[in-house]
This record gives sequence, C-alpha cells and structure tokens, in this order.
Amino acid sequence: MGPGTIHLRVLSKLADIIARPLSIIFEKSWRLGDVPEDWKKANVTPIYKKDLKEDPGNYRPISLTSVPGKVIGQIFLGGIRSTMKHVIGKSQHRFNKGKLCLTNLITFCNKVTCSVDEGRAMDIVYLDFSKAFYAVPHRLLLDKLMHYSLDKWSAQSMGNWMTGHTQRVVVNSSFSYWQPVTSEVPQGSILGPTLFNTFISDLDDGIKCTLMKFSDDTKPSGEVDTSEGRTTLQEDLNRLEEWAKKNLMKVNKDKCKVLHLGKHNPGHHQQR
Repeated sequence: MGPGTIHLRVLSKLADIIARPLSIIFEKSWRLGDVPEDWKKANVTPIYKKDLKEDPGNYRPISLTSVPGKVIGQIFLGGIRSTMKHVIGKSQHRFNKGKLCLTNLITFCNKVTCSVDEGRAMDIVYLDFSKAFYAVPHRLLLDKLMHYSLDKWSAQSMGNWMTGHTQRVVVNSSFSYWQPVTSEVPQGSILGPTLFNTFISDLDDGIKCTLMKFSDDTKPSGEVDTSEGRTTLQEDLNRLEEWAKKNLMKVNKDKCKVLHLGKHNPGHHQQR
C-alpha cells in the first residue's frame, strides 16, 4: 500500500461505490491540470541489492504511491501519448511499445555477430548513468516537452503534476520525515517511464555508431578495424559525455565497461 493506506483489494471490492466520486475528481484534475496533494506522496521502501548491507547505496529505492494517483497519471498519459509517440526513437527498448529486453538482445547480437563473422573487430561500450531516474531536472524536462511540440496546456499540466511531490522512507514500521522531491521522474508512477524516455530521447542526436538503450542503460558500439572507425566511436563517446554534462547527469565510471570482440590489432587499441 502507498501513503493512502487503502489496500488494493478494498478498492477493487468497492469499485462500484467509489467510481463516481473518483471520476468527478479525475475530471476536475484534468480540467485544472492539477493533482491532489495526497496523490503526490510516496512511501520509499529500500530493497537490498548486494554487497554490504550497512551501505545505503546498496539498496534500490522502490516508491509506493497512491492507486488513484496512478489512475490520474494514466489519464494524463493518454493526453500526451500521441504527441510523444514520434519522439521516443527506435534505439529505446524499454517502456516503448513492442520494444522489450528480447528485442534489444536480438537486434544488437545480430548486428555484432554479423560483423564479427565477417572478421571485423568490434568495440562495445557499456555506459551507466548514476541514479538516472532520480537525477532528471524538472526544468530541463519541461523545456524538452515544449520543444517536442507538447501544447502549452499539457506542458503546464505536466509541470503541475511533477511539482509538489514528497516522499518518506519506510522501514518496517518506522517512518522518516516527509521530504520534497525537487528532481527525478516520480518512481512508481504511470507517467514516469514515458517522461524519462522523453528526457533521454535526444541522447542519439549526432551519434554515428550503433546505439542501443534499455531504459537508462546505454551501449554504443562500432567497428574498430580502421582509424576512422576508432575515431568515430571515440567522438560518439565524447558526444555522450557532453550530453550528460548538459543535462546534469553523471556517468558512473565504475560501472562502465568496454568489450572487445573479434581480432583486434594490439597497435589499434585505444583507451576510452
């Protein structure tokens, strides 16, 4: 359950009773472009991932939000989906209709294995953005929404929806104080994935090598048999680094890796 403390089973059993009052609230929210404050709250549950349990960085924060708040997010999403559909490129294979983990792997492996089978050397660079969903600046995201031809009213609605969010950490039965959320696309929300995809949609701009994205995981790759190929891949990495700086994102270099496939000439190796 989220902060509303209403179990999903209760909402399901009482659907016939609460549908009408909720529909009135939904319609008013849609007309005003605003969302009730209680629906902007989230209980953050830390889920242990690996390594030292004493290190807070080894936990994944999962946000539990209001179910009616998710429904109004679905309504807002329907209002912007047609506009945003052409923005999210083919390189994104998550939170994108028809693009899954499997399509990501098949498309990428097919291209790489074909090049290697032809005797070409390939470099694949695995990039990781630190806390990507939590680092999205609201102002930059709204600017991009306007740039992608989202009408002024819808952009204002998105601005109202993103601002005023608060969250608290919940561990067992203990609660932290409520804290404002000044960046990030709200986790646990319906709109969050679409807004994040929109924010990173221009990551591909100017990239000449093959670029694949799965949520915030990004991997550029290219043939490095020639000096031109190596230079192109390095220039693309420079572009991606510049994009990160411009959009106030940080690359987690400890999680970044380079994979060399095929027969590499030792003299052609280049530190990336």
